[in-house]
Amino acid sequence: MKALGEVASEVVGLGSRVRLCLPGASAEVTLVGSASEQGPWRLTVTSPLGRALLGRRVGDTVSVYTQARIIEVEILSVQERR
Repeated sequence: MKALGEVASEVVGLGSRVRLCLPGASAEVTLVGSASEQGPWRLTVTSPLGRALLGRRVGDTVSVYTQARIIEVEILSVQERR
């Protein structure tokens, strides 16, 4: 269900709320522009995962390189803030 002020979108961008399928779990994050906007379930567009998600579409899988391993993340849905 969409919250007031959100519309479905195909492409991930700044302000997008993105539902992700992670190894063993799913999560919903919002992409923000700066560290001052960070908070629970908020991800800056300059973070490794944020950079990997920008410009991607629903159904895409991205690889995120962490210090310990490579994580595969699938984009399940994108909601754009209006």
